Amino acid sequence: LCATPPPSPAPANPGVFLDGRAGKGDTCSGEPSVDFPVSVVLPAGGTGERTGLHTPKQFCSLLGRPLISYTIQAFERVSWIQRVVVVVAKENMGLMADIIQRFQHHKVLVVSGGSTRHRSICNGVLALDEEGTAPDRPRVVIIHDAVRPFVEEGFLREIAVAAKDHGAAGAIRPLVSTVIATTSEGFLDHSLERAKYRASEMPQGFTHHVIRQAYQRVRPAPLGASARSEAAGNVGSGFSKATGDSVLMMDRKRFSFVCCGVMEFMKCLDPGWLTFALEELQNCGLN
Repeated sequence: LCATPPPSPAPANPGVFLDGRAGKGDTCSGEPSVDFPVSVVLPAGGTGERTGLHTPKQFCSLLGRPLISYTIQAFERVSWIQRVVVVVAKENMGLMADIIQRFQHHKVLVVSGGSTRHRSICNGVLALDEEGTAPDRPRVVIIHDAVRPFVEEGFLREIAVAAKDHGAAGAIRPLVSTVIATTSEGFLDHSLERAKYRASEMPQGFTHHVIRQAYQRVRPAPLGASARSEAAGNVGSGFSKATGDSVLMMDRKRFSFVCCGVMEFMKCLDPGWLTFALEELQNCGLN
């Protein structure tokens, strides 16, 4: 199952700070409704090592507001999302609490992260079990990057509904660059036919039962770079393993893919992105 959202005339914008419509999303008539509880997990425990920045990228300031605040607001503006779990390094718990208070975020639960990204996601997913009784728990959990604030409600709706119907759903996009395989000597072996492959992106959605069970089953073992893939292999015959920092993969009859546009997968990976984001936020009218 692969669906392409309708083109948007402007970049997705994180709620009231960009378009002045607090609590409103881009709901369109005819789209499937979300009449079930949904929560979000945002892993935000990075140290900024890859970007070479002194400040972790999720805490970099854009027009006086930390980047993670924009991402949180993008989800808080969606009425059917009940909780946003932000997972940060233990030493940044106080900083995150200050951001929540300063920018009046009201759906956020802050959780201490683990030693790896996947342990942090695990902590976030399991934290949802500790909130209230079973009826209060989400039907679907959306996992997203804390440094990707440009995400539209319509796209989130597609992910959430597909995850509920199929157990898991993930964003994909066509490959832009040529992907090659090399020999052990470092020479070209062969290249992949790009038309057959897609890049896996965020957000990714799972039913709460599926993602919780997966992480619970691998918790005693080391959670490496492919933890969600390892989790998939341990859940049962409905899953198949995937390599690398990938997505919890189910067989093709149960895993739904949703095509995403350029703004959905934009991620803060280098200082040049910060310049781009600054321009986009200013173009949307944020002073």
